[in-house]
Amino acid sequence: MSKDNLSFSDEYLFQPHAIEVMNYRELLYNKFARNMTSLLESKRPRKYSSTRGLLDSRRLYRYKMDDNVFYKKTSQPTSDTTFIFLIDNSGSMSHRDWTETDGYGNPSRIEKANAIVSAFAKANKTVLGNKIKMEVFAKSESGHTFDSFVRGRVPILSRVFSNVKGDTNFDKILNIQCSSPVVSEGRATGSLTPEFLLLPTLMNWCKSNITTKNMVVINLTDGDIVYNFSKKNNGSSAWHSSATNNDTKRLRIKYLRGIPNTTVFLGSSQDSYTENNLKDIYGTNAVSASDENFETEFFKVINNLINTYA
Repeated sequence: MSKDNLSFSDEYLFQPHAIEVMNYRELLYNKFARNMTSLLESKRPRKYSSTRGLLDSRRLYRYKMDDNVFYKKTSQPTSDTTFIFLIDNSGSMSHRDWTETDGYGNPSRIEKANAIVSAFAKANKTVLGNKIKMEVFAKSESGHTFDSFVRGRVPILSRVFSNVKGDTNFDKILNIQCSSPVVSEGRATGSLTPEFLLLPTLMNWCKSNITTKNMVVINLTDGDIVYNFSKKNNGSSAWHSSATNNDTKRLRIKYLRGIPNTTVFLGSSQDSYTENNLKDIYGTNAVSASDENFETEFFKVINNLINTYA
């Protein structure tokens, strides 16, 4: 590949979303908003009677019969967590199952992932006032083979949304498409699945940019790792080596140890073998979801995370 013809462009990372995708996002947003409102109400500071604390003048008349004439207030916990979403925007995420989604068309896997993350971002802003810090990345891998400072295909991590830096355009998340931002000779170069080959880059970025006490990594993907290395032996013919799911497992153990994380695997057959295999690769918190029940499974995951860390 000629180095002179290589460039990067957001034009190939985003494309305008269909109105059905926006409507689907609004359906999901309403569900998130209701859940977050209930959560906010349950954690609201409350006043209760006590035998110690601040004197409650309105209860003094009862002091001969009841020594609960003081009061205390529960404190309102504050979120000190950053949610990091990793959206697989490889070509296979364009798959559609052609099952109607409550009258909102037939969203592809990437559209479902985009809509639900965008819905979370919108509800987080409108209901929680962005108390949950949020970063959204698209992970891709150019189908083009590099033959310069690196050899082989290159995983790419694209930061597409951050409420930490004041980004309020959660509609932009809806526009992520199945393409890497790498351009060769004016053409898109496709997008394969890098999976956790990007974790070293992500963790290095987090060291300099995450300021909260905790962070949670939420990986949305539908495919096995696709990655090839190439190297020339003494200037002669090249040999090739491919990364595997075992590399994904090793990278997860090395870089996500002690960090709350989960993977929601889209398009899974959900049989016991697949379920056990996914948990071995992505950890015991991994969740397999079919194209039909992805929304349901994701809500279970995200609501549990909100209740734990929000």
